[in-house]
Amino acid sequence: MTERKIITEYVHPPIPMRNNDWRATREGDDEDYIVGWGSTEQDAIDDLIAEEGAAQDEAEARAAARKAGAA
Repeated sequence: MTERKIITEYVHPPIPMRNNDWRATREGDDEDYIVGWGSTEQDAIDDLIAEEGAAQDEAEARAAARKAGAA
């Protein structure tokens, strides 16, 4: 399977903190899916990849728990 392209956007919310100026998502994802945030474009991309990894870990843990419960 081909990885979907990462889309970044400079959001620059009207708040004094600059740690969420950039948002990263995967092409084709809607607003309710995994999002990475950061003070730089690269930070947002890194956060997105970390969040995707955490979501995968959670999904694998749930699958293992279901399998253990069925045994």
